[in-house]
Amino acid sequence: MKRFCNLTALAGAGCSRRAGLYLGIGAVLALSSCNPPEANTPAVSPAPPSSVSPSSPPSETAQQNLAPAFAASQAVLFEAKTAGDLLKFTPLQQVALAEDPAGLAITATGNDPSVLVPAFPVKPCLVKIEITAPANGVIQIFYLVGSQTTYNEQNSAVQPLRVGDNTVYLKIDAPETTGQWRFDPGSAPGKYVLKSFEVRATAP
Repeated sequence: MKRFCNLTALAGAGCSRRAGLYLGIGAVLALSSCNPPEANTPAVSPAPPSSVSPSSPPSETAQQNLAPAFAASQAVLFEAKTAGDLLKFTPLQQVALAEDPAGLAITATGNDPSVLVPAFPVKPCLVKIEITAPANGVIQIFYLVGSQTTYNEQNSAVQPLRVGDNTVYLKIDAPETTGQWRFDPGSAPGKYVLKSFEVRATAP
């Protein structure tokens, strides 16, 4: 009888240990279900909206700055406002020149029309051009520096051009140029009318 009681006690103890083990496993599973893996993943905050406010395009800002600087300069290096002066421009490529009631008619036969500006003593300067264009594009002046014999983009000044009447300002910073300037009135075929071309030295 005593041996039976001991076996019964041991069995009871075993049952208690198994019950405790089951309770422990149950607690772990319960905690896991309360904290799924997704809950531990840090949330990604959306990128804040840009706070940069819209501003004027660089070309428009440049024009706004150059216009008063040109008006303030009284040192005229070159100007062509009359038909006689404008007819001193000479064709370089893809153009035909003719007198026009409003100035000089430059008929472009291709996308890269250009004329040569009459030679004049050059120093750092501002250029004011009044021109009527048949299409949107760009207006550009190329100049030569030192022993350079061919025109390139690096030594040039450029601004956007709109169809219709334009008043464009360009800045040439080169301390000294050689030869004649190349003037591209636009970048599309059609009839351009150059009304005036003025160059003034920048303030020292």
